[in-house]
Amino acid sequence: RLRCASLGGGPAFELDAVREFCRAKNDSVEFAFYSLDLQPGWRPYAEALGCHFVAPFDVSKITPRDVVQACQGPIDILVISYLFIYCTTPRTADLLQHLLVKGLVKCLFVSERTHDQDIVQLLVERGLSVTPLMPQSGGKDQRQLLVLDRSRVQATNATSLDEDSAFPNVPFARGT
Repeated sequence: RLRCASLGGGPAFELDAVREFCRAKNDSVEFAFYSLDLQPGWRPYAEALGCHFVAPFDVSKITPRDVVQACQGPIDILVISYLFIYCTTPRTADLLQHLLVKGLVKCLFVSERTHDQDIVQLLVERGLSVTPLMPQSGGKDQRQLLVLDRSRVQATNATSLDEDSAFPNVPFARGT
């Protein structure tokens, strides 16, 4: 059973995408979903997608223990969506580093709006591996990232994941 959580992201659509992606690879996988958000108004949408919902959940004030308690245990996949536009701080980077290095979160997926994420440097400085999930052929694109504890990653020469490893990009605007 995969324990998956979203931190920010509102209605938890990203968790639905995780479910669809994993089921495309293995249709027998079972999930426990948790949506953690500042805004309580997202509750009916997250619950309609089968998520346990916790709000208000303020990233600027929480601890790693708060995250694990809200999800009733360690997390396999943590999705962060549209959150760094509000809280790209050393404290946020420290929180994520602690979650990953202590094994409280196995992997972190980031989905953001802009091509350039200031959080990347903060995460790398803390010993985390940050891999872009979008092809880099058109220039730097950090809208979707995989973040892992660098000590648990095998080195490769890849600059991003191959296109068969993810859903195809569906641009939201011409030229992206």
